[in-house]
Amino acid sequence: MIMLSKNKLDKQILFILFSGCFLVSNGITLNLSNLHQRIGNENSWIVLFFLTLITMLFTIRYKFVFTKKKLLFLVIWELFLLSVNISKYLHNEFSILEFLLYAILVPMVFLNSSIIRYRETFIVAIFISVLPYFYLFAPWNTLAILITIIGVTGLAFIVKKRPFVQYSYIIIFFLLIFLTEHRTSIITLIIIIFSTIFIKVYKTKIVKYIDILKMLIFLIIVACFAYLFYDNVLNALLNKWSSYNAQTSDIASLSSGRTDMWETVIKSGTSLLGNGETYFNHTFGIYHAHNHVFQILGAYGILSLFFFLILVIFILLEVFKHRNKLVYVYFFSAYFIVGLTEYIFFINTFFIYPSILFFVLVGSLFNEKRDIKVKCS
Repeated sequence: MIMLSKNKLDKQILFILFSGCFLVSNGITLNLSNLHQRIGNENSWIVLFFLTLITMLFTIRYKFVFTKKKLLFLVIWELFLLSVNISKYLHNEFSILEFLLYAILVPMVFLNSSIIRYRETFIVAIFISVLPYFYLFAPWNTLAILITIIGVTGLAFIVKKRPFVQYSYIIIFFLLIFLTEHRTSIITLIIIIFSTIFIKVYKTKIVKYIDILKMLIFLIIVACFAYLFYDNVLNALLNKWSSYNAQTSDIASLSSGRTDMWETVIKSGTSLLGNGETYFNHTFGIYHAHNHVFQILGAYGILSLFFFLILVIFILLEVFKHRNKLVYVYFFSAYFIVGLTEYIFFINTFFIYPSILFFVLVGSLFNEKRDIKVKCS
């Protein structure tokens, strides 16, 4: 009984601490008061370092349980980080504290078997921390990403609720994302929502007419909202077509120049150990490649990309094995779909809560086996 109340107290303290921390870090992510410039892009890891140290206070008293799968993941993780940091060293961007953060501290804290007990606490703290920024609501890509990642992750818990709660949540979520006019977030949401509906219908052995009616009503309501905010939706999804030249087939005009940049990376920016983190800023005038793959390829090279892809495949295979745990399915789907046109990966980024949530859910994923028992040291 005492142990039970102690665990509950731990979660309450962690919730209060991280609600405040994420509230501040979201302000950094949104670059309020030019915080990116004040902190420096090369120092974005310092915020993650601070949040990891706080998390360690809650996990350090528990034993670190090794499994073959966890050890294999750690080997891939360390090889990826080693290749990235060799590249950083060669381009005078290496920081020993940053390396120790990702190579030692993050695995020690977030792969600890106890992290799974705090999973929902982190998710709720993040959800709460995003809400106050709704007062800044406007067509804004960064805010749209923050809402999308946690909103989609929250679907894992909403789908278990009553239909009224499910439909209300999805409609409000749709409305918010449409108003941000962020194409990637809108497309991510459409893919995930309709995949959810398809799987739900497919898994239902006997489809009742009342269920079909509910879905039809839901789709009609969504269509009505889409009509009401037609200009926002149309502008977000199709505004690039106005600059599209069908005669030259200029795809770059549809992707805000991303495809030109990616093509240049492949043709002239590819090397074994990359061109450094400033490559995109010096070459294209922007700090990131708007894509996980091309960012890693251009900045850190083919070797880092190779280990990154193995890491992603390994994670996705584990997600598939634990597909009944919807929190992993929803989060990693949103995380990697958004990552196709935005760079939100934890290295050299100011997307702080998505990085911490990535660590928490990767750690939880590799501690899902029933034979892992959490024990205090």
